[in-house]
Amino acid sequence: MPAAVIAGTPTSTGTAFPTTQMVPLAGGLYTISASRVVAPDPIVRTVYLPAVATQTACVSATAPAAVTVTYAAVPSSNKLWVATSASPTGATPIAYTSAQLAATGSVPATVAVSSAAGRAQAFDADGNLWTNGGTVADPTVLRLAAQSLGTSGALAAAPGVGIPAVDCSPGVTALAFGKDGTLWVGSSCKLAIFALTAAQLATGGAAVTPAAMLPTAKGVEGLAFDKTGSL
Repeated sequence: MPAAVIAGTPTSTGTAFPTTQMVPLAGGLYTISASRVVAPDPIVRTVYLPAVATQTACVSATAPAAVTVTYAAVPSSNKLWVATSASPTGATPIAYTSAQLAATGSVPATVAVSSAAGRAQAFDADGNLWTNGGTVADPTVLRLAAQSLGTSGALAAAPGVGIPAVDCSPGVTALAFGKDGTLWVGSSCKLAIFALTAAQLATGGAAVTPAAMLPTAKGVEGLAFDKTGSL
């Protein structure tokens, strides 16, 4: 069955989307999907995820097929997230919206998450927040779902990923995602950088063997990729 992908486009305000879109297609039955939309913003952009009402559509040579796509903003997007503790453990993440960042003066955080979260934090492509566990008894890394990051309070973390080799403290001191969805985990106490693939993150588990391990001469305090994908 051929596929048709709907590419939504935000208006100049970044909040509304076209209600109709004409796509010239040959007659037949199509599998329908829609791509995410990123609204422009001078500081932090907003990401919208689509929900397609009809998964298939029949297009005839004489009549168009109507497909409804509803877009919803990812709650974790359009915000700057900050860990509010210098300690590797118990670093409550707070968030400021793009509009707040454009203002001057003292402004309260829009979101304050009181769940135990570590100082190391990174977002995946879907807007989920990954962070280190608070103690060596916790998973090495755990995930806070993007859809839960729109409100303050204690959030339930999804099952995490444990790396048995990281059995010291501070175990995880830096996190960064690669283009392929691999999470790179820096550990100062182990003098190493570990790699967890997207498949390993999706599966989780208490004892996961990293896909790669890079030894370091010194502790890892930060990780970042350049546009070529180099770490």
